[in-house]
Amino acid sequence: MAICGDTCAISVTSNVSSGHRFSIVCNAPEIDVRAFGSGDYGDFLACAKDGTITVNCYMPIASLEAGDTGIAVTAYVGATTLTCANTTCTNVTCDVDAKGVVEWTYVMKLTGDVTGW
Repeated sequence: MAICGDTCAISVTSNVSSGHRFSIVCNAPEIDVRAFGSGDYGDFLACAKDGTITVNCYMPIASLEAGDTGIAVTAYVGATTLTCANTTCTNVTCDVDAKGVVEWTYVMKLTGDVTGW
C-alpha cells in the first residue's frame, strides 16, 4: 500500500521549505568482538550510531549552507511525524537535468535520535 501526498519540511531558524523527497538513514556499525567459544556466527557489539537525513527540494532553502549546525528537521509520513531537533548540514548540491528541472539536495548529519521512529 502506498502513502501518497505526504510532505516533508525543514525548519532553518525562521525559514521553512518544503521538500518533495526525503530519506532517513540510521545505522549502528557493528564491532566484531568474537572470542573463543562465541559460536558459529560470533559476537558483535553495536555501540556507535550513525545517520543522515537527505532532503530534495525544487527551491533552495534560504541561508542553509554546508557546515551550518542546529538545523531542526521535521518529516511527515502519513500520520507519523519524524523529527530531529539538532542536525548539521554536511552537503548541499544543485542538480539540473536535461529537461531543465532543478533539484537542491541537502544532507544533514544526525546528532541525536529521530523521534517518532
